[in-house]
Amino acid sequence: MRASLVLLLFALLQVVVPTSAPAAPSADIPLESWVYPALDRLSAAGLIESSLQGNRPWSRREAARQTAEATGRAGESQPPSAALRLLEQLINEFAGELTAEPSPLHLRRTEVSGIYQEGSPSPYPGTAAYQFPLVYNRYGLTYSKGQNVEVSLQAEASFGKIFLAEWRPLGQWREGTGSSTRTLTGVARLGLGPAELSAGRQPLWWGKGRHGSLLLTNNARPLDLFRLTNPHPATPPLIFAPLGPTRFDLFVTRLEADREVSRPWLTGMRFDFRPLPWLEAGLGRTIMFGGREAPGVNLGDFLEILGGENPSDGEEDRSNSIAGLDLSLTLPLAGGVRLYGELAGEDEAGHFCSGHAWLAGVFLPFLGPDQRGSLRLEYADLTWEKHGTNPWYRHGLYRSGYTYRGKILGHHAGGGARDYSASYSHDMPGNVNLGIGLDYERRGESLPVQEKHLQTELTLRAPLGAWLTLEAAWCLDRIENFAYIPGEDRTFHLARIALSATW
Repeated sequence: MRASLVLLLFALLQVVVPTSAPAAPSADIPLESWVYPALDRLSAAGLIESSLQGNRPWSRREAARQTAEATGRAGESQPPSAALRLLEQLINEFAGELTAEPSPLHLRRTEVSGIYQEGSPSPYPGTAAYQFPLVYNRYGLTYSKGQNVEVSLQAEASFGKIFLAEWRPLGQWREGTGSSTRTLTGVARLGLGPAELSAGRQPLWWGKGRHGSLLLTNNARPLDLFRLTNPHPATPPLIFAPLGPTRFDLFVTRLEADREVSRPWLTGMRFDFRPLPWLEAGLGRTIMFGGREAPGVNLGDFLEILGGENPSDGEEDRSNSIAGLDLSLTLPLAGGVRLYGELAGEDEAGHFCSGHAWLAGVFLPFLGPDQRGSLRLEYADLTWEKHGTNPWYRHGLYRSGYTYRGKILGHHAGGGARDYSASYSHDMPGNVNLGIGLDYERRGESLPVQEKHLQTELTLRAPLGAWLTLEAAWCLDRIENFAYIPGEDRTFHLARIALSATW
């Protein structure tokens, strides 16, 4: 893990020696947007060769850049007709970024949704996390039993070519709890040539997995952080040019006070590169250190921690670190096939990660005689044990675990779990999309009793006009040994319907 310092130096090199033209800051696309699976399909089909899939969210300008690349390649080849329909939708979505300067003040989107939940959260052993099993990768949101209502807005304002602010407030009404408001995301961005410095509440998804990822997801509430990144991939100069399009990401934040060790620091760094059009790789690391009840960390300690040093025997444990590698291969078979995987470690030995967890998946973007379907299969294994217990997302000093405000920061299945998922999506006439998902989770592998989940999800997305969209979902979870209690079998439900307007 000495590579951490190399990645940091490389990021600083890209800031000092610009490798791409400056671009004005642009608002991020919400991680739940239809834009990501649409661009995933075009990339897997070979129409986008410069995207970096392992670091999200993407800005609107970056998505527009990928759309323009796909449009150019589509004109040089014969892509599936379903790909051309996706391109048409993307061109309409990013018309402002593709053909003109976006408005300096923009109310982008508003949404009203109703949620009905039947069931209760369950715990993650060895951490302070609880979660309703059908509500994951949803910004740490929670709902009450019965009826819930949400209202959200998404707006942005730019000032010249170097500054942008975006805000996504959310109002909730929960049965038996009442109403509340919060800022779901809110970020101020400063353009530094090809790089961007930002501060505020923003989600991060690091890794190739889509049902979940090992290091960072939007399962927990977005972090209030300082971040430095280059939002658009750029080919580095000199001897680094063979790496192809690259992207770096650095952040630092402090976690909440209401935990076993209050107000610890959390920092992370990531480096993505695409040396070949069909091969993409990423390296990432997050480190939790410090805090009011933890051993003090001076500058020398911090540099050791950043470099991957664990204390020698007999010394106090000063940090909790997760590091990993992810890869994806795009094969030109049957409309495109993407194979991807992640390997990460919760421990360190000889400057390398140990205590491995892994994730693997396959994505087929265009299936069926009309190529309107897409299929994703994904498996995650976080069951590695040390001394009879599972260390993933747990720590002896930071006993609240790898969590933020009661939610796992990484894969929602949690440590000691296996997760098998399959999802199929089908494009219908009129840009209507239907989806079905199946998921089997087995949690608590190191415990005497395992909690088992068999989940089904049906989704619908249908435009009701040029600016109105209807979304609906119904989810079912059949659980054995709920909360790790033998014979405690439950059936939970979740239904959601949303109406959104975009401008």
